[in-house]
Amino acid sequence: MAHLENSTFHHRHNENGSLDSICPHCFLTIGSGQNVQQLFFEERTHFCDPLRLHQLANEVWPLSSSITC
Repeated sequence: MAHLENSTFHHRHNENGSLDSICPHCFLTIGSGQNVQQLFFEERTHFCDPLRLHQLANEVWPLSSSITC
């Protein structure tokens, strides 16, 4: 599955000043660099693993019994 052209990758700032690029669809860290320009290639060529997307879509999150409505 390719990303849509308007997909925006999330950038996490690390303590050492580098940036991590995180896919908003499969939630994997796809690259690290010192600036956004260094992440460009990884972001443009990233393809989500269809099996991972399927697993994420079917993940059942456990409900906490301590949460009351």
